[in-house]
Amino acid sequence: MSINNALVIEKTKRFCLLLDVQMQGITWLKAHCEEAGNLIPDTPTLKQDGYDKNKKMVEIAIETGKTVIIEGVANSINLNLQSIMKRSVSKHGGQSLIRFCRKQYKYDKNFRLYVVSKHTKPCFGVNITNHVTMVNFNINTESLQAQLLSLVVMNERCDLENAYVENSKEAFDAIKSLKGVEEGLLRQLEVDVEDLLGEDQLIRTLNESKNTAEYVA
Repeated sequence: MSINNALVIEKTKRFCLLLDVQMQGITWLKAHCEEAGNLIPDTPTLKQDGYDKNKKMVEIAIETGKTVIIEGVANSINLNLQSIMKRSVSKHGGQSLIRFCRKQYKYDKNFRLYVVSKHTKPCFGVNITNHVTMVNFNINTESLQAQLLSLVVMNERCDLENAYVENSKEAFDAIKSLKGVEEGLLRQLEVDVEDLLGEDQLIRTLNESKNTAEYVA
């Protein structure tokens, strides 16, 4: 399985939509979540065609910070499921709330949602793809070669493979940090033009953004 895909799933702030014809991704994901103890007991995955019967499980997961994995998704995604995939979190009275099935639920920041499609040629609308992180686990010649090379290197030079994994983690962390700096910069730019030159914090953030960008590059 791709190390980069695993890192994307670990680091992203959005909910994930997995494209997984060969079921490599979901096999790893189930084992990973079960090992961490994040899944609701006895419900490793839910099927979309029986999704409405399991809404209570999803509600419990939202409020207790558990993980939900939903399989059997084709090109058409349940509207209730779409509502939560958008992760529309709001604040009310100091409490985080998320919209699901036309209702607001107390939102635990540890809640995770993974939607899995085995469709060979999925075609999801922008109302879905704009709100999720799509992770492609489908195997082609290039990805299979990369997996085989990774196994060979791990067997022959385990130190090189470990260094590659660590470097990949550092790269993802740096990119995530840069995005956070950019978002902070945009917030600080929301001031009057004449006040910009007097904003010491803005200048510090610009320098931080420059240094982080150089590090990532």
